[in-house]
Amino acid sequence: MLAWAWILAGVLVFSWGALANAQELEFQKSPGEKIAEKFFRGFSNTVFGFVTDWPKTIYYETQEKGPGFGLTAGFLEGIGLGIGRTLIGAFELVTFPIPVPEDYRPILSPTYPFEAGKTNFAQ
Repeated sequence: MLAWAWILAGVLVFSWGALANAQELEFQKSPGEKIAEKFFRGFSNTVFGFVTDWPKTIYYETQEKGPGFGLTAGFLEGIGLGIGRTLIGAFELVTFPIPVPEDYRPILSPTYPFEAGKTNFAQ
């Protein structure tokens, strides 16, 4: 009975270590997954880009620089970013089977319009 307890403890320790190492590995997505992700990213940015980026930019500019700046410059910047996200979404939607940019990487950060954060070009 005691031997089984030691064997079980050893198996648990080794499996826990294997899981910890597995979490450190970066899993590569298949080309099909990357293509599908680019398609859905392009679709969501095209459909929701302007609707979400415009008020989101006003919010972030107001938080960073105050309501006067956020409601004026943030308003105008939000219109520009919203139009930009919508056009980039349309570009990604049209070119989803082509690996442009390299390896189907997103052009904008945050990747989707509903994610938190101010819109910037991805690195």
